[in-house]
Amino acid sequence: MADQNVETFHQDGRWFNRVDGEKGATGPFHSKAEAVAAGREHARHHKSSHVVRGEDGEVGDTDDFSEQDDRRDTVG
Repeated sequence: MADQNVETFHQDGRWFNRVDGEKGATGPFHSKAEAVAAGREHARHHKSSHVVRGEDGEVGDTDDFSEQDDRRDTVG
C-alpha cells in the first residue's frame, strides 16, 4: 500500500503527520518523538515509507517498510 506514505513535519511550533492521499494531518503531537513514533507505526502497519522533516523542512530521516516481511520466527 504505497499510497499510505507518511510524512512527519513541523508547523507553527507543533509536530504533525500527514498521509499521502488523505486530507489534513494528524496531530499536533506533544513532541517530535511522539509524532515520529506514530508516523513510523502507521507506515509499518501499511507497509509504506516514512519521511521525517526537521523544523527547517529538510528531510532528516526516512524509513521504507514496503518490503517488510510479516513472517515471525517461532520457537518450536
